[in-house]
Amino acid sequence: MKKLNPVWILLAAMLVLASCKKDDDTNPTPTNPSTPSSSVFTFFKTGASWTYDTYDSDGGAHFNQTYTINSISAQNYATVNWNVAGLYSYTVYWYADNNKFSMLCYPGDTKMLIFCDADPTVGESWAETWIDSTTNVTDSCYIIATNETVTVPAGTFTNCIKIKETTTDDPLCYKYYWLSLSAGVIKTEGTTAQDYPTIIYEDLSAHN
Repeated sequence: MKKLNPVWILLAAMLVLASCKKDDDTNPTPTNPSTPSSSVFTFFKTGASWTYDTYDSDGGAHFNQTYTINSISAQNYATVNWNVAGLYSYTVYWYADNNKFSMLCYPGDTKMLIFCDADPTVGESWAETWIDSTTNVTDSCYIIATNETVTVPAGTFTNCIKIKETTTDDPLCYKYYWLSLSAGVIKTEGTTAQDYPTIIYEDLSAHN
């Protein structure tokens, strides 16, 4: 099994972890931040921040990734700063209301991949299809479990929802998320065709 150098770790992590819309990379005009509607996703609030210790199954170097909600629009879209290893920063968008949560969406677009709803049950699934160049790409999320306990550097979290994300764009690509309705994403693991069977992990190390 090959060893990943730090550059490959960064590239692979971004491939596995990127929640970016496939058919439009332009940035919309930011909307005025406001308090989101009442939601079971209580972690979804302006100023919330998550830092993850990121590493791979080949024993490569560790690095941090940080996600910070900078603002939330009146339409419940969060503008999120994603910082990778203190070297690169990207803007991504999340969404939450009192029914659903998404990390793959875009303000002003009708398409949104739901990761979890307000009352998740095992077996639930959602899918969304985009056009990537000339090919239709479908991303899907499945609820695998609803009451898992996860221990990471930031602590032990109970009643986590385990979600699996897949995409038709890469048959070997998968990503598991452990989501707490109160604390957000606690842990992830997954791989891509480029680095299979190497697995990339994110463990929550700090949250506020």
